[in-house]
Amino acid sequence: MGINIDDFSINLLQKLIGFNTTNPPGNERECILFLEGIFKSEGFKTQIIGKNDERLNLYVHYEGKGEAPPLLMYGRVDVVTTEGKKWKHDPFAGKISDGCI
Repeated sequence: MGINIDDFSINLLQKLIGFNTTNPPGNERECILFLEGIFKSEGFKTQIIGKNDERLNLYVHYEGKGEAPPLLMYGRVDVVTTEGKKWKHDPFAGKISDGCI
């Protein structure tokens, strides 16, 4: 079966899965910079702040027209450890198997 989504979405998801942001230590830097590039290329205002150079946070803002209430979305890019767990596939490979990523 599988989900019918476009190649861009599949490639984006695979790329995001490929960032090993296991916490600790986190190391979200490369993933955050990647995401910032996408948002900037689409005209969003971005700001990066962080505890240090590896533990970054990305704020993205898109100016609306004032015709609807503001919308706040929140997400994380760090993940729990995969060590000591049984995996059919490398958890950071983003492999397509049986119609799933």
